[in-house]
Amino acid sequence: MKKVFLVLIIVLGIVSFVQSEDVTIYDYQTGQFYDYDVQQYGNSMSIYDYKRGTFTDGTTTGNSTTYYDYGTGSFSDMDRTGANSYTGYDYGTGIFQDYNVNSDGSVDVFDYGTGSFSTYDVEWFR
Repeated sequence: MKKVFLVLIIVLGIVSFVQSEDVTIYDYQTGQFYDYDVQQYGNSMSIYDYKRGTFTDGTTTGNSTTYYDYGTGSFSDMDRTGANSYTGYDYGTGIFQDYNVNSDGSVDVFDYGTGSFSTYDVEWFR
């Protein structure tokens, strides 16, 4: 599984949920921090990934958001499936995951490809 996509899709879910501008994620499995800058324009957003040095743009229609990652040259979709839950699919890697945003700011992820759960700590700033 591509760890970069996993972290990016979590950020995209969080951004959609809390309308933040800056997001930092801590990955307990690798002990790494990931930082993103987010600019939102109505139903569109542009996200800069400091670790990779690339942008991802997204457009939301209803409960679905389509993203284009300029670093990988691929599309991904995220659908809001509940008040705090999402399903995401990356067309470039074939990664399919469910996400649940918890009230403490953490995100639980289930990866269908590996059958595994992960939890990430998320901080956002307006």
